[in-house]
Amino acid sequence: MPGNTPGLYAQEVLSLLARHGKDTADYLRRSKLLGQLPPDTALSEVEFTHDEYLQFIEELLENFDIPGLGLRIGRRFRVTDFGILGYALISTRTLADALKIAEKYQMLWGGSGRLATRFNIEGEYGVWEESSNLPPGKLQQFELEMAVAQSLCSRELLKDPQKFRLLKVQFSFPEPDYVALFEETFRCPLEFGREHTRVYFPKQLLEMELSSTNDLAQAVCEDQCQKLLRVLEDRGGLTEKVRTIILNAPGEMPQLKTVADSLNMSLRTLRRRLKSEDTTYSEIMTDVRMKIAKQYLLETPLSIKEIGYLLCYSEVANFQRAFKNWYQTTPSGMRKQNAKSN
Repeated sequence: MPGNTPGLYAQEVLSLLARHGKDTADYLRRSKLLGQLPPDTALSEVEFTHDEYLQFIEELLENFDIPGLGLRIGRRFRVTDFGILGYALISTRTLADALKIAEKYQMLWGGSGRLATRFNIEGEYGVWEESSNLPPGKLQQFELEMAVAQSLCSRELLKDPQKFRLLKVQFSFPEPDYVALFEETFRCPLEFGREHTRVYFPKQLLEMELSSTNDLAQAVCEDQCQKLLRVLEDRGGLTEKVRTIILNAPGEMPQLKTVADSLNMSLRTLRRRLKSEDTTYSEIMTDVRMKIAKQYLLETPLSIKEIGYLLCYSEVANFQRAFKNWYQTTPSGMRKQNAKSN
């Protein structure tokens, strides 16, 4: 479904840990995600919801200290790792064509309502931009690192890979201690603490021919991508679509009518269809709010009042009451407990 993440991602993470000499046996037994899988399960054949995958990564970050985990994983990927989408990219005529397809079908390579990829041209630059609706912190940085490192796959597509180069890369998070790993990965000027996470490359690259252009194969592969995307969207259900709309409007918490308009349906139809999925808009909103609240508490220095305000609670007391009903502890209690465990 939209927001699902291929098991290949988890497989790459575990392979990387093994390469760094990490013993994952005990972790796998305790993992809330992987510990439930039948023995000898091939992760490459499994699919996780994006929330499950983020939970998996959060567990890893708590159990293993590997600086730049997102970078290290992202740069291990090859175009063919993205299945039918990868073959659609390989068979296009130019890099511009390939990037348009990658943006159009980004849900097929592990995208979600929380991570969005955009391609555009700014003057003499081609720009690959990544944005995340996760709150600032370790998980957001992991996702952005991995997504930007995956952009290097573009080199493989060119008939002459040696001509591929980056002009600069900007990151929306502060400069980390392991900046040398960024320098090794991107080999171009780096800027941290910027408004957006962006990769800049010469506009001329967009018109370069690819090494495996095949119009017939491209048409067949893109047709399969379209069919797969429709299947995934149908499986996603209305609840997931509503959740995605809320996540794509951080700091706003859209009204029910706004969501209904986005889905091209009436208020009555939206309520009826959510009821058929055993939920309501209020329940979805509360679920999203509380999960974001927890991430803000544990991953940012924002005050409890500021978090309540960002989640559109008019009074901090209302936010604290809702939080306690959800987690059976107060926001300050959860933050203190997390500080002690660390």
